[in-house]
Amino acid sequence: MNQDILVAGAGPAGLALALQAHAHGARVRVVDRRPELVRPSRALILHVRTLEVLRPLGVTGALLARADIAPSADLRLGSRAVRVTFGDLALPDTAFPHLSLIRQMDVERVLGQALADRGVAVEHGTELISVREEPGGVRAVLRSPAGAEEARFGFAARPTASERLVPGSFGPSVSGTDLQALIDAAGLDARVTDLAWSARVGVQRRVASRFRRGRLFLAGEAAHAYSPATGQGMNAAIQDAANLGWKLAFAAVRPCGPGPLLDSYDRERRPAARQLLAMTNLAFWAEAATGPVPAAFRTRLAPLAAPLLPALARQPRLVAAGIRLVSQLDVSYRGSPLSLEGTPRRRGGPRAGDRLPDRLVTAAGWDIRLHDLLARPGVHVLLDRDADWPGDLALGRLVHVHRLTSEPGRGLVTVRPDGYVGFRSGAARVRELAAWLTRIGATG
Repeated sequence: MNQDILVAGAGPAGLALALQAHAHGARVRVVDRRPELVRPSRALILHVRTLEVLRPLGVTGALLARADIAPSADLRLGSRAVRVTFGDLALPDTAFPHLSLIRQMDVERVLGQALADRGVAVEHGTELISVREEPGGVRAVLRSPAGAEEARFGFAARPTASERLVPGSFGPSVSGTDLQALIDAAGLDARVTDLAWSARVGVQRRVASRFRRGRLFLAGEAAHAYSPATGQGMNAAIQDAANLGWKLAFAAVRPCGPGPLLDSYDRERRPAARQLLAMTNLAFWAEAATGPVPAAFRTRLAPLAAPLLPALARQPRLVAAGIRLVSQLDVSYRGSPLSLEGTPRRRGGPRAGDRLPDRLVTAAGWDIRLHDLLARPGVHVLLDRDADWPGDLALGRLVHVHRLTSEPGRGLVTVRPDGYVGFRSGAARVRELAAWLTRIGATG
């Protein structure tokens, strides 16, 4: 078995998953049926939480270099036009307090280059034809211009088989005349003078009934599809990858069978996907539905509120609350089998299963932002100032220990590779910590 993980599809989810798994010790192979990388972008926003989970992989600098982090737009409500600008937002618990506009094409280029820098080349023009599960692995049939081959892997991402269109394809083009008619109907003073590319895209809204079957996993658009409202598709896909990649890598390096580590992917990400589906359905209904109620909302009620928008936009906390919602900063996995509270119970702070907020701490004599301290792959153990540390505890090479001298107490908090609290306790008890590290496959 030459590779641990086969990733079928080099979109944002596949590339991020491959990076995450490779960073945590897995041997990865990535195939994509498209003959080349370039394709029109269907997503344009990277949300705050997505940048956070990509940061330990060393790609956020390259992504932000291609992004607009202070975008502005003219919002039209009936006959009124309001300029809205999004600069720094009131989000003190993150290193990325802004919106980031970036084309999906550029995201794929950055992630693909990062993989290439690590010696993993995306095999374009290679299609996954079939896959079957066997004891201890899966056997896949791949077809490329060089012919068909059969290969064996520990795990595979499974494509959906019920799409009406070929995955990644677009429908018929939209004429310049049709586009101009839409612009005129909206009352916009603009003319279509040149049309570089256009296509009709059917809006899909669905969540798979399960994200895992044995050693086959669904992620990204194979697992869920949303309307364009609030820009969730690419971001949810990368969140899937950040959640699943390290788990597959740990399971491949230290086989754990059908235990809580791999089971947790479906238990964590599918409820989050269903919440996103409800939110995007509501937003799309309000902004694009053709019924009398949403139409009245857009044409009668929304214009009445237009004069208030500039004042509301100047309320950073109000804007930040909306950004937190659409960025999924408050998504929690408290019900996950990987989220455990130790004894004695720790008081205050994020609970097991919550995202770890960013803040200023002191470690090794330096004042440092917490997310800076954790900005590398692996599991991080955060010790309180007076916590006893068991020096004989066997740790894996991807477990990093930090003592926070700015934090009074004798307990500890462990942080998963995707930035969520996994285990916490009011005391540094060796047996409980070792049990949690064993549960996720991170022991020495």
